[in-house]
Amino acid sequence: MAVLAASPTLPAAVRGRMTAGRFFDDGDIARHDRVAVLGDQAARLLGIGSVQDSPAVFLKGQAYTVIGIVGGAEREQQVSTAVMLPPTTAADQLGLEAVPRVLIDTALGAAAQVAHQAPIALAPGAEDALTVTAPPDPVRARKGVQGDVNGLFLVLEPVSLVVGAIGIANITLVTVMERTGEIGLRRALGASRRQVAGQFLAEPTTIGLLGGILGAVLGMVVNWTPVLDVRLTCAAPLAGAPVGLTAGLYPSLRASRMEPVDALRSPKGFSCGNRIVPHPRRLWRGCGIVTAGSAVVHAACACRRPGSAV
Repeated sequence: MAVLAASPTLPAAVRGRMTAGRFFDDGDIARHDRVAVLGDQAARLLGIGSVQDSPAVFLKGQAYTVIGIVGGAEREQQVSTAVMLPPTTAADQLGLEAVPRVLIDTALGAAAQVAHQAPIALAPGAEDALTVTAPPDPVRARKGVQGDVNGLFLVLEPVSLVVGAIGIANITLVTVMERTGEIGLRRALGASRRQVAGQFLAEPTTIGLLGGILGAVLGMVVNWTPVLDVRLTCAAPLAGAPVGLTAGLYPSLRASRMEPVDALRSPKGFSCGNRIVPHPRRLWRGCGIVTAGSAVVHAACACRRPGSAV
């Protein structure tokens, strides 16, 4: 348990409050009164919860009347476990004359300036003998937090783009598999591989572009106060389109490499009007296909009734 010599402004400097009694004042200091103020934890250890009965503590055989208890010292935890005496009394009875530490309560944003001027005011000509510890500058702390958040977003953005690209690629690949019959029919009717690939590249690119636009719009209107450069906002759709284009490369290449006959014979079938034909061999229900080897010679989509002549 420490013994401290303190000035009357100590509770304000450490952001403390008097939970019982009062703090010593200039009169106690001028009279060299043997009074003491306890920290809340020190009072709890000594079994003192009230000062109405004028309890006393003994230091080197001398009794000091407890006149107050200080609690909630946010800035200096040592105060909670200390016995505080007036500086004159501490100098007379215990020889505590030197001032090893000074706590200064400053206005918001003035800590740096006060830290520069305090050594000059407290020890003129011997400023180097004092060590000043100032709280971090709010502007510097804010920039540090902003830098950490920006770094976090730089890590999350590639992950989000990769996850989005994988999702678009999976959806496009499933679409290619579901539309095998359509791809075969287009190829049979003369569509080139490049045209088929372009069709399945345009779809994921459009999805990525629309996703970028939607994300930028939602980020600006859903209870956020955007502090962004307009160019960065416009870059979101421009980043979404290449992601969709990259995600659609493999599905589009797979679609363009399908052979017409193999695609038309797929169990998925193909569309004839508003009806899906399970297999092209059922000519009475759908499209007639005439083949020679592996090449499609003629394809005609003409829905027929059951039992009609081919």
